[in-house]
Amino acid sequence: MGRIRAKAHTTGGTPRQGGEDNPKGHALLSFYDVRLGCPTDVHVDTRSRHETALLRDYDQSAQPMTRHKGALWLVDRAFIDAAFWDSRKKRLGMTLITRMKSSLCIESTGALAGGGRAD
Repeated sequence: MGRIRAKAHTTGGTPRQGGEDNPKGHALLSFYDVRLGCPTDVHVDTRSRHETALLRDYDQSAQPMTRHKGALWLVDRAFIDAAFWDSRKKRLGMTLITRMKSSLCIESTGALAGGGRAD
């Protein structure tokens, strides 16, 4: 009788070892419904990638919460991606609340209410 070996993933280890696994462990994006007070979805990845890339992957999944109309998002500042969130605000009417990074630079080209500029 043969022996069966189980592996959680089959990539070649960490980038230093020629693979794509994150040397810090698994990336775990948890989604909570604040009104319900419980997690409602999770996205797990073992590759060494930025949080925003993982969020974009999640957005392409079968039923992502990032496509719920009128949703309110409270996110860590690692997830600041203006183009990603702005497209959802325009298309789905969602709102994003986060704290800004000290290195964040905002430039506005649009007019403010009352005819002023945001410069």
